Amino acid sequence: MVTSWNCPKCGRWHDLTACDQKAALERFAQLLERTAEMEQATRDADEDLRRYLGRTRKDGPPAAA
Repeated sequence: MVTSWNCPKCGRWHDLTACDQKAALERFAQLLERTAEMEQATRDADEDLRRYLGRTRKDGPPAAA
């Protein structure tokens, strides 16, 4: 039984499952990176919203005539 062959993904001779595992880990790392970016964007938007709401509260409602 053949346990290793020329991998179509990387061109090296090895067990294909090893390459699949490496590719899966790389995809997982990319997802973690994107998740961190989205979390930072959410924190930034939250901070912007709090800053905006703080300004509108300081201004208060329009004065009654």
